[in-house]
Amino acid sequence: MKHVSGGEEFPQSVEDVEGVVWPIPPSEATSLVRTAHRLRQVPIGELSTEDLRIMLSQNVGTAAILPRALDRLEANPLAAGDFYPGDLLRAALRLRQDQWLGPAGLLDKARGIARRADAMIAELDGTQAPELRRLILEFLSDRSGFDPGRTH
Repeated sequence: MKHVSGGEEFPQSVEDVEGVVWPIPPSEATSLVRTAHRLRQVPIGELSTEDLRIMLSQNVGTAAILPRALDRLEANPLAAGDFYPGDLLRAALRLRQDQWLGPAGLLDKARGIARRADAMIAELDGTQAPELRRLILEFLSDRSGFDPGRTH
């Protein structure tokens, strides 16, 4: 899967990057399915934090949008979609290891973001802070020896 470079303006949609157009969802499709289909057609640079969270959470266009999501998280590690501060980071940290295969800089960037977010966790109120901290520590621990150039 082609990863979109983090330095680009992201004018292409996931459909453009992947070269795959999904069929129109059936009428009985859930709102989430219809949303995922629609978001695949939006230029990546126009995706909101919530759009990125939805797509990462649903594993839709991950390779195409991950650089954009990391750019957003680099600017604010606790960027919030519609749920709570850090929900975009949570979606990124829950990706499978194989989804980090791509440019080596992506994983390094994610590690740096996770470390910064860990230092910011104290700012969070509510029940999300302990879970987010757990995910951050698991991400840093599980991938500390992870070599994005080889598969596991």
